Amino acid sequence: MRTEYKVNLGQSDLPGYWNTDDILLQNVETNQCTELLVDLSLGRVPIDKVPEVMKHWATRLRKGAKLIINDLDLSQLSKAVISKKTSVLEINRLLYNGRLSCLTLEDVSTILSSLGLRIIRKSLVEFEYSVEAIRE
Repeated sequence: MRTEYKVNLGQSDLPGYWNTDDILLQNVETNQCTELLVDLSLGRVPIDKVPEVMKHWATRLRKGAKLIINDLDLSQLSKAVISKKTSVLEINRLLYNGRLSCLTLEDVSTILSSLGLRIIRKSLVEFEYSVEAIRE
């Protein structure tokens, strides 16, 4: 049995990662992840469960391990609709294709910080954000 993992909880398989769609990481024990990549999967978590699930993910990280979350930013999507930079059809495709929640870059950063993780990188490109945090 492996004792450490680089885990990809995302939309596509990545080489060098253990790829899974198990949002709760039931097969990963505490302190086993050297890196956890959550790529466009946070939206599968109901909004009222997001902090609890993110806390669960943090417990899976080893000290010095990274948690990287890439997802859609609700504020940026809203601005794009209002300014007519994208169509309502495109926004609906992005938001209602199996999603249960949509947060913002700042929401996610705040939750990660409240869990004792240190934010080491944040970026926002068009509708998508990326937050990288480390467990110290």
